[in-house]
Amino acid sequence: MDKYAVLLATYNGEKYVKEMLDSLERQTRNDFVCYIHDDGSTDGTLDIVKKWIKGKKNYKLLDFESEKGAKNNFFSMLKEVDASYYMFADQDDVWVENKVEKLIDRMDTVEKDIQYMPVVVYSDMYVVDDELNVIADSFIKFIGRNIYRNKLSQLLIDNPAAGCTMIINRALRDRALEYNDSDEIPMHDQWIMCVAAATGVVNPIDEPLIYYRQHTDNVMGAEAESKKDKIVRNGKDIITGEFARNKRKFHLKEVRLAKQLMYVSDVDDSTRQFLMDLVLVNNKGKFERMAFYRKSGMDREKHSLWMRLWV
Repeated sequence: MDKYAVLLATYNGEKYVKEMLDSLERQTRNDFVCYIHDDGSTDGTLDIVKKWIKGKKNYKLLDFESEKGAKNNFFSMLKEVDASYYMFADQDDVWVENKVEKLIDRMDTVEKDIQYMPVVVYSDMYVVDDELNVIADSFIKFIGRNIYRNKLSQLLIDNPAAGCTMIINRALRDRALEYNDSDEIPMHDQWIMCVAAATGVVNPIDEPLIYYRQHTDNVMGAEAESKKDKIVRNGKDIITGEFARNKRKFHLKEVRLAKQLMYVSDVDDSTRQFLMDLVLVNNKGKFERMAFYRKSGMDREKHSLWMRLWV
C-alpha cells in the first residue's frame, strides 16, 4: 500500500497535461505515487503522458476501460488504488510548489486529535487564463461562495471545494465508495465533501494552492455573473418558463444526493434523520418545505431567499 497517492484523470488534454506533470515534479514534498488514467483521449494526451513518465518509478499508468466522464474516472481510480491518503489532480491545472506539503501537514494536524475518522482537507485556488495570468486570487470568492460554509446542509446546495484541492484519508475513501448509483451524484468532489461532513471532519486551508485554468474545455468552470446579466438571464427564463424548471432541477439534485448519502455507513442518527426528512420533503406543502429549509440551515452564500421561494 502506498502512503500518498495522487490520482490524475486525463482526457484530450494534450495542450496542458505536461505543465501539470511538471508542477507535480516540482513539489517540495514528493513522497507520493501519481496514478494516471486516460479516459479515451483521441488526441496526443496519452503519448505525452507515456513519454513523460518513462523511467519515473513514482508515476504509473492505470489500464482499465474508459469511464466516459471525470466523476466516474476518479471513482474508479479510488477503487483501483490502495493508499492511506489520496489527492486528486486535473490535467489542465498547475500546482503551487508546496501544495502537497501543506495538505499533508494540515492532515497530520487534524488527525492528531481524532482516530479513524473520515477527513478531507481542501484549499482555495487562483483563477488563471490559458497563459497562467491571474484573473482572481480566490476561486471560491470568484464563484460567490465561502470556504468556511462546509456544513452538510450547506454542502448539499453550495460546495466550495474543487476535487483537485483535496487530500482525503483512507477512512473517507472507504465511505465515499459507499453509494448505490453514481448517476445520482453530480460530481465526485461534492460527494466527498458531503460524506466527510456527514461522517467525519471537513477542514479548509484558506489559501490558493492551485492555478486553475479558466477556458472553454473545462469540465466544471469558474463562473462569475454580474447582477445585470443575472437579471437579464432570469427575465428570459421566466418568459420561456425555464426559470421554474431550473429551480426545480436545482432542488431535486440535492434530494437525489441525500438519497445516496443514506447508503453511507457511520452516519449518526440526527444526520440520518435530516437526510430522510430531505428525501421526503416533497411530500410537504410549500410553506412547510420553506420552513424545513430554514430550520435545517440549508442556505446559500447568496440568494438564499430566492432559493427557498422556489423549493
